[in-house]
Amino acid sequence: MMKGYIQKKWFSVMLGMVIVQFSAFTLRADSPLTSCFFAPAYKDVAEVAQAMRGLELAEQGVLLDSITAHFLLREDVDLGTRMAVANAQGFGQLANIGVMLQAVARKHGSDAEEWLILAEAGEWMKLSEHCKNAGVQSQDLFVMAYLFAMADYTLPRPALPFLALAAKQMENHEVGHWISLLIASQMIMDTEPCRVYVMFEEAKQRSYDQSLWRPEGKMLILDYIALYELACLPDEYSEAYYRVRPVFDTTQVKQTYSPAKYVDLHFVGQVNDELPIAMHTDNRAEEGGYVVVEIKNGGNTHSIPTNVYCELRISTEQGEERLVRQAQVPGIAPRRTEIVSIFLPGIWWQSGSGTMELTLDQAAQIMESNETNNAVRLSQ
Repeated sequence: MMKGYIQKKWFSVMLGMVIVQFSAFTLRADSPLTSCFFAPAYKDVAEVAQAMRGLELAEQGVLLDSITAHFLLREDVDLGTRMAVANAQGFGQLANIGVMLQAVARKHGSDAEEWLILAEAGEWMKLSEHCKNAGVQSQDLFVMAYLFAMADYTLPRPALPFLALAAKQMENHEVGHWISLLIASQMIMDTEPCRVYVMFEEAKQRSYDQSLWRPEGKMLILDYIALYELACLPDEYSEAYYRVRPVFDTTQVKQTYSPAKYVDLHFVGQVNDELPIAMHTDNRAEEGGYVVVEIKNGGNTHSIPTNVYCELRISTEQGEERLVRQAQVPGIAPRRTEIVSIFLPGIWWQSGSGTMELTLDQAAQIMESNETNNAVRLSQ
């Protein structure tokens, strides 16, 4: 009777969390735990393929069955493959915690009802101690921790005691460490997003005692984690940002000068305190302004691509705004002119007074016959 009651209770807990999960889903569905789908790297494994087919029909996660739970605890299967099966179950199925606990208890001859009661009461630390006393091995603990975190991805705290216990036994196991990082990333992604990226960059350089990830699986994880690199960059509209992430990377190209073959890039139009003739602002919709410039190559050699750098300081009733933008200048044929549009988000040149400085080829990758006409300072 007790077992049946607890199983019903687990389903009621799951249903009771539906509203909470849906509200959190919009915020956290794009997250380290839910977006790092590395199961396809193991799709040749029958158990992974079966779970992936089930996941295609499910809204979020697949309800774990006893056969799959038993597979997750098989010691003759490497940990990377077992994690792939757990990954293919998807996320958001709280009932999977109960199914997994019963499978682990059966494997070790323990009282599943007592473990489920502790889980319902949120006594995760006590439950992890029961697992330790029952002799649950570190790889099984890692699987439990990951499955628990995926089941309750909005707040994966139930996984932490099992994760800590497993890490003590397997300090330098690659699969275990990366799973630990995914769970840790879920906890800090809102407060320390840059740290998420840094942790995995450090993991890429680390030497492990055991490396059982398939390379394709690691790449699927890293492809998503790369998104967090943006959190490590300076403000998008700063000079420092474009030093790290230029619109066009000029570091791999360079153009030398000779009297016989030379380049001379310059802005078209008279340069003085007014706007050059060929420059204007085009305020489209409510997104911001576009500065359109004409750039000419007055030399006799085709130029390599480069960037035009724009720094705008504008005074409005709300105060001074400073904005830095960069746009790519394509390679320009001799005696030809190219039109380049520079987008200024949220800024309209007509909305106040200020100055604008434009610089061509700021990284100086093009040696020119005339280096003095690559910058203009405009005022309004």
